[in-house]
Parts: sequence; C-alpha cells; structure tokens
Amino acid sequence: MIFIKDAVFFARQGRGKTGGSAETLKVIHPAEIGTPVLLPSKAPPTLAGQRMAENLQVQFDDAVFAYTTGDYAAAVAGFEAVLAVEPEHFEARLSLGMAFYRQENYAAAIEEGHKAEAINTNEQRVHTNLSLAYMKSGNKETAEHHGLQAKIAGWKADPEATAAAEGGGDLKMAEPKLENIKLPTKFPEQPWKKKKD
Repeated sequence: MIFIKDAVFFARQGRGKTGGSAETLKVIHPAEIGTPVLLPSKAPPTLAGQRMAENLQVQFDDAVFAYTTGDYAAAVAGFEAVLAVEPEHFEARLSLGMAFYRQENYAAAIEEGHKAEAINTNEQRVHTNLSLAYMKSGNKETAEHHGLQAKIAGWKADPEATAAAEGGGDLKMAEPKLENIKLPTKFPEQPWKKKKD
C-alpha cells in the first residue's frame, strides 16, 4: 500500500510501521485501477524530472525508429528536438550526424560529428562517422586521419571487453577435446607409387 504525508511517500509492505500516525496518512483508492494509488496535490520535483526524462527517451526512440525505417527527415527533426532539451545528449548528437550523412548533407554531418567529438573524444563511432563523411565530401586525408583515430579508440576502448572477446575473460568459447592419436611408426607400402631405379 502507498501512503502520503505532506508530499512524502511511505510504502508499507506486509506488517510493519508506516512512518506516521493514522491521522496524518492519506490513502486514495481509485476504483478503475483497483489498487491503492498515491495522488499527491504537489508532485515531488524528482517525479517531474523523471517524466521529462521518459519523454526525452520516447522522443529519442521515435527518432531512432524513423532513422531505421529510412525516414531521415523525421529522424533529423526528432534528434534536433532531443538536443534542444538536452544539448549534451551524446547518442542523439551522434545519430543526428549519421542522419545528415544519409541525407547526403555531408557538411552538416561533419559539423555534428565534431560536436559529438567534443562531448566524447575517445569514442570509436565518432571517428568512424567523421571518416565516412570526410571521405564522401572528398577530403581523403582527413578521412584517413579519423579512420586511424577510430582504430586507436577501438584499441583503447575497454581492455576487459577485449580480453573477454579474445577468450581471456571468464566466458570462453567451448573448445573441442583433443584426442590422443598414436601415429604409426612404419607406414605400409604404397603400390600406386612407382619406385625409381
């Protein structure tokens, strides 16, 4: 059961103390839900922040869906909406650059790529995307530079993940059991081979 006391939430699980007297606690039971639900007159500030974060995540997910279905204009609009609320959203910034790349707007893709690079310089995907955009725009030298930076970032990434992928971690691929095979000491004659005299 969920209780409220002056915009402070109390939950009671089974038997135990509720954190206040019976006079100061309110419980609201809406009939359409069938379970006790708390409806405070003033929501705590973290609840509003949580709802905003959920809405931002929904916007981001919708933009990613538009990108994956090939609707790059809607994807650009969605990523820009996310970035208007949270300019340091790394995934939205990186994805916006790739949406511009898919629209063949390489100058905007490069600009967004550098903004993503400012947020996270050691991210392999940033340099890979910049390399692709520079190559398509005709700047091969800068594309090769970012390609090399992508390789270096991949090497720096996570040594534990790299070790696990190579079999150095706790999880390993199953290895076949090697059987002891006894090699013959004397080989039989091979009549199909002619002896040279």
